[in-house]
Amino acid sequence: MIRLIDVEKSFGKGDGKVQALRGVSLGIAEHEMVAIMGSSGSGKSTLLNIIGGMMGMSGGNYLYRGKEQDFSKQKNLVSFRRNEVGFVVQYFALIQDRNVFQNVSLPLKYQHVSHREMRTRVERILEQVGLSEKMRAYPDELSGGQQQRVAIARALVKNPRLILADEPTGAY
Repeated sequence: MIRLIDVEKSFGKGDGKVQALRGVSLGIAEHEMVAIMGSSGSGKSTLLNIIGGMMGMSGGNYLYRGKEQDFSKQKNLVSFRRNEVGFVVQYFALIQDRNVFQNVSLPLKYQHVSHREMRTRVERILEQVGLSEKMRAYPDELSGGQQQRVAIARALVKNPRLILADEPTGAY
């Protein structure tokens, strides 16, 4: 499903240039579960952000489902994230002035899903994560575990082919 070949990522220029990734190659098969482990500052989040289309690479090749990805253009990154990836980030990134339904439905708005389909999908996923009764609650009215399940529901609601979690239990 994913194949990275000699991927590189650097930040900054000149004397301030930092090489975050150098020569990273890996393959991930469909339905495979992979953990990327390493010490703090080793490039795990950078690698995850590249895999998920959150940022482009400085060098190397990225093949997704056998097709070369051109992430040098922002529109390609956005399209890839919108249509292929569900993210669960470390501190959940819930929008505090939006209720659970609104937080979970956000990715569907970007996919231009109809209101009827959006409601059906959000209700279904909230039921699956055990939060149906919290649909109108706001993030600050939820426990940490409930907020985490909202973030997971938001990642899953669009039925992505690829689910990425950056330290999903790191907030505890």
